[in-house]
Amino acid sequence: FTNKEVRLALSKSIDKDLLVHDVLDGYGVAIDSPIPFGVLEGLDTKTKSESATSSKEAARAMLEKAGWTLNPDGIYEKVARAATAAKAATKGSPATPARPAVVGQTLAFSIATADSPDLKQTAEFVKHEWEKIGAHVTIQVFEPGDLTQDVIRNRKYDAVLFGEVIGKDIDLYAFWHSSQRNAPGLNLSMYVNSKADKLLEDARKSSDESVRLQKYAAFESIIKDDAPAVFLYSPNFIYIVPEKIKGLNLSEINTAWDRWSEVEKWYVNTDSVWKFFAKNK
Repeated sequence: FTNKEVRLALSKSIDKDLLVHDVLDGYGVAIDSPIPFGVLEGLDTKTKSESATSSKEAARAMLEKAGWTLNPDGIYEKVARAATAAKAATKGSPATPARPAVVGQTLAFSIATADSPDLKQTAEFVKHEWEKIGAHVTIQVFEPGDLTQDVIRNRKYDAVLFGEVIGKDIDLYAFWHSSQRNAPGLNLSMYVNSKADKLLEDARKSSDESVRLQKYAAFESIIKDDAPAVFLYSPNFIYIVPEKIKGLNLSEINTAWDRWSEVEKWYVNTDSVWKFFAKNK
């Protein structure tokens, strides 16, 4: 995963719209950024996405351009040659000449995730998508507590499938600042970029919402260029409400309790009154 072309190819190969359809029954939106969907809407961010659309062919082309080739098992591998250091000469003997060493990488890894239906289905979907382009992927499922304490806290994973809950405050510091690479920080990709760090620091210091959004837009541009993680989807919050309840506004829900934010405006019954009893407006 230190190879950028690998990260881009893995993201490019996933049909995220199909993922939302198959796993979430359409109740979600495909994403390619850590910024919550719709937050930067209306800003002229001029960012580009390397993974806006799915393409297995483009993903394979990225890998092959960077020197990856399919082995007899249909798995991509990359072989490089590096000179080894000459052995120290013994007394009276010449030094052993340096010889090139063959260093190989195989596109094979595991995905760690929690034992919940949606995450397990997502892991299976992603696994099949990545295997179509020539990766060998295994899935490791843990109880949520074990995943947090034994896997994530200790950073003992190849790849981890996990969700980030970002409130209305939109503070991304804990998820992406380089100081949060170790527990209890949540920079799970262990991403390091000094420019991104500065933008995150400036964004959380500013009380001006427009300034904060501009900082996050610039941060998003850096993330899309570096591709430190594969962003999949943002699920919808689904609530069943009796038809008799009126006055609900559930358009902006970031956490489960946000659904109560305007409960004082809910009502069940209305009645008609004579105009002279109504308050003047």
